[in-house]
Amino acid sequence: MADVIYHAMSFIDLQFPNGQLTYVSYEGLTTSAFLPLCGGLLQAQGLYPGEMRYSFSCKNKWGTRITPMVLWPDKSFALGLSQALAWKRSGLMMKLSIQFRVRAF
Repeated sequence: MADVIYHAMSFIDLQFPNGQLTYVSYEGLTTSAFLPLCGGLLQAQGLYPGEMRYSFSCKNKWGTRITPMVLWPDKSFALGLSQALAWKRSGLMMKLSIQFRVRAF
């Protein structure tokens, strides 16, 4: 005869105007927050226990999105560049995104 084990999962999800806090039992606490700053968006995302990621994303007048990112506890830095290209072909608008990422450890 097989024993059946049931696990009661606890789940809490709190949402705020500038972020979110989620707790799932056996997985941990997940947080995300953002703040509009100097024409860009400052973001912090994390998992406890685990990692934190801090980033600032802004767009210049040509539509290029620049996103430097710091990852903790990896102590790594990433820089993302994204340029959206758009053109019209046979009545459909096509968009292409080019991304370049450099990661230093």
